[in-house]
Amino acid sequence: MVSRFPETQAADSPTARRCSACGAFVSRRFRQVFGDNDDEVNACLNCTTARRLTEGASAVTTE
Repeated sequence: MVSRFPETQAADSPTARRCSACGAFVSRRFRQVFGDNDDEVNACLNCTTARRLTEGASAVTTE
């Protein structure tokens, strides 16, 4: 599907669909709910607990 909006295409690029911590696929809805302001996910259910996700672990960049 081709989008008329470039920002939508960038948000759906193959790398944007992955958890930056473990590389697992994450859905668009998961990114919207648990991601940071740019819908980037830094943790997912494959690499952290549900409790940590609800506390914001996915939106915090670990360096």
